[in-house]
Amino acid sequence: MKNLSELEKSIKYTFNNKNLLHLAMTHTNVSKKNKNNERLEFLGDRVLALVIAKILYHSYDKDSEGDLAHRLSFLVSKDSLYNVAKSINLDDYIISNEKKLNSSILSDACEALIGSVYLDGGIEKSENLIYSLWGELIISVKNPPKHVKSQLQEWALGRQLKEPKYNIIKKDGPPHSPIFTVSIDIEGFSKISAQGKSIRQAEQNAAVKFMDTLDARFKN
Repeated sequence: MKNLSELEKSIKYTFNNKNLLHLAMTHTNVSKKNKNNERLEFLGDRVLALVIAKILYHSYDKDSEGDLAHRLSFLVSKDSLYNVAKSINLDDYIISNEKKLNSSILSDACEALIGSVYLDGGIEKSENLIYSLWGELIISVKNPPKHVKSQLQEWALGRQLKEPKYNIIKKDGPPHSPIFTVSIDIEGFSKISAQGKSIRQAEQNAAVKFMDTLDARFKN
């Protein structure tokens, strides 16, 4: 694992409280009882959504609320967080017992990093960090991305199938950071389930997972 001072250089922010950065990089499989990055992840998730929403509000003044929501959903998604985490080689700094870090660990650590900067330097420093890391990604979304659930619904109805049905299978985790498992049911296909930090996110992840399982002849 690289020295965390290298991460500070990478994100162009020097922590006043180095313990916050260390905590942000500590995965739950290393330490329990609030000595890991779960709570910072919870905070960072909200800070990121607020800052991105503000950027979109001022950058896309002709967008409807629905279009802004689709942009926001894409930019704060696990995939976007993972890509941002990889862009700063965050996997080199995460303290974990896992030999290979999956996308979930990386995206969670990215949120925790944002939360730690917010606590250490306030909203202005958090905005600077997010502007820096998400700038190119925001610019790349010239048109509002279509919600994956909408894409899947159009795909199903276009083939004269019934609308996809989403069912909550279970809810795990602590009250402040629940994990929902949702299944998706489309006639003629096997059920597929996925997890998320909210019911909406779990449904989106299930829809993505379903689309990924289709081979080319079904997608076209």
